[in-house]
Amino acid sequence: MEYGIFAKNLKFYRKRRGLTQTSLGDKSGVGQVNIANYERGTRFPGEKTIIILAENLGISPDLLFSGYNLKQDISTNMPFNLKQLISLLLNNSLKECRAYINGWKKTNGLTLEKTFTTILIPLLKETGDKWQNGEISIWEEHLISAKIRELITLLSASENNSPLIDSKCKNVWMGFCAPSDKHDIVLFMLSQLLKNRGWKTYFIGTDVPINDLLSMAEKIAPTVISISISMDLFQAGLDAYLQKIDMSRDIHCPIIIGGKGADVSYKLKYTKVIHYASTIIEGYETVLGLQNIEEKLTTL
Repeated sequence: MEYGIFAKNLKFYRKRRGLTQTSLGDKSGVGQVNIANYERGTRFPGEKTIIILAENLGISPDLLFSGYNLKQDISTNMPFNLKQLISLLLNNSLKECRAYINGWKKTNGLTLEKTFTTILIPLLKETGDKWQNGEISIWEEHLISAKIRELITLLSASENNSPLIDSKCKNVWMGFCAPSDKHDIVLFMLSQLLKNRGWKTYFIGTDVPINDLLSMAEKIAPTVISISISMDLFQAGLDAYLQKIDMSRDIHCPIIIGGKGADVSYKLKYTKVIHYASTIIEGYETVLGLQNIEEKLTTL
């Protein structure tokens, strides 16, 4: 058995989880000195201790002996173990979940955009698939979604280069969902990305009457409006919204329609300038591109 690989993996997964040697030693009942010796390769734990260590690291024991290149860039096929993260979200504190994601984020040098697209969005999809397959209950799905929403806020707030929002900022974004569409988390991610670029953002969410939306748009004069539609089921309601928006004399800004239910034909139906975006990053880049912002996005 290659003890050197075990030592390196133990240190990697401990740091990715955001744990110190002392905290992992206390949680596992072996103490800081033993953890230090394991990571130096001067001592090796027994089978029961290995299982306990893996449980506290949120991984399967076999990963501690894997020869996988830990520093390789994460891929869309297997960015990390989604099942393990879902288990953490259900059974552990938000602090531990945040540490797990931050550890992976720092190890791989991920931007906030890439953290959203390679960790949180796949996590949302995996959660939805598990609920549809009957692997988790509806309350578990709601609990995970609520924690993901909190993680979005915490991850966004922790960005060191986030500019302060100036009251004189000219870029104003307004975002809401198609009528009856409750899936607003990805739209919320978009609002946080734009906020971290110095935009004034108005994330309205779900089920706001169109007349209220029109009154708000008249008041805040948005630079761009983003509308999210997650399924074809909501297209009739979105059409009703767009007809009202198209007739409004107070809305002159471009409109971006994004999500799996978006239809490219919308931009041919109305006189207002309408853009189509199938993913959050397309929507993000379209918003920034419409304002001729010179700063280039990091390649995602």
